[in-house]
Amino acid sequence: MAGVFISTPKYVQERGALSNLCKYVQRYGNSVLLIISRGGWERFGERLSEGFKGSDIAYEVCTFGGECTQAEIAKIRREASKKRSEVIIGIGGGKVMDTAKAVAWFEKLPVIICPTVAASDAPCSAIAAVYTPSGEQESYIMMDKNPDIVIVDTEAIASSPVRMTVAGMGDALATWYEYKACEIAGSISPAGGKQLLAAGALAELCRDILYRDGRKALADARKGLLSRPFENVIEANTLLSGLGFENGGLAAAHAISDGLGTLTECHHLLHGEKVAFGLVCQLVLEDNEDLARVQRFFVDVGLPITLSQLGIAEVTEEKLIRIAKGACADGSVIYNMPFEITEEVVREAVRKADAAGRTII
Repeated sequence: MAGVFISTPKYVQERGALSNLCKYVQRYGNSVLLIISRGGWERFGERLSEGFKGSDIAYEVCTFGGECTQAEIAKIRREASKKRSEVIIGIGGGKVMDTAKAVAWFEKLPVIICPTVAASDAPCSAIAAVYTPSGEQESYIMMDKNPDIVIVDTEAIASSPVRMTVAGMGDALATWYEYKACEIAGSISPAGGKQLLAAGALAELCRDILYRDGRKALADARKGLLSRPFENVIEANTLLSGLGFENGGLAAAHAISDGLGTLTECHHLLHGEKVAFGLVCQLVLEDNEDLARVQRFFVDVGLPITLSQLGIAEVTEEKLIRIAKGACADGSVIYNMPFEITEEVVREAVRKADAAGRTII
């Protein structure tokens, strides 16, 4: 099996980037469809409009409906076809970005992704998570290419809720530990091959930045300071984690996150918040010596390490069974773990992770 590494061709991280989109767009076409939420347009519409002034690029705004569903993707595809769009731009959080990627892939158009939060590693990937209208994850769309450009306006990230960046740290820290599990197991990465050394190096760097700069970045973010540690964490959450997971692989942390998503009590949670607790569970499964270090980091930055912190006030056997069943669904990435996985084993790991967390908080 060949080693495979994939990535977005261009990644830009700079202050005020949303005001300069036209210089990146013009090489792809002159008719642009901007996919953005109503709230996103209220926050960034003025600077986006200013950024296209004086250029030959015509743009149309398509308001995102709130969920990356099959119906939403189909609706925006019709809009892109009607407007004869030549370029798709997704501006916002993970679901906006995934919708933009899916629309562009189906319509065979270039796509530019502009995250306005550093809440996940979705921007750089060739994967889109599709949800039901009620917010439960339904499927993944695996694309044959990554976004053409990812443009990160760090001023936009700094103006977003701090909770978003914290959630991104939960998602990003899992990158290294899931990579190691996949490497030991010899599993195939989302890129479609064996892990090359570059994937491990990026995942390890992502981990090291978070442990070194994560706490300081959070303190600076709370003060509205776009400091070097904050910039480093934005890069770790967005670029390094994205390249690391896609070329390294996913395992129990993300699978248990999917299992948590089957509970209505967890629908209010951000992706990285669920992955954070999923990572604690994975470390319990592995009897990993880093468990205490990860728990301390999550406590310090405000990520959940117990089921009650996830909103599950009453932990019943039925709920544990649902989490385990969701984590162990057919085709789940939990089977990338380097040992036998059963629903019973996962259920016990969730129980132990919760108990361990309750001794700390």
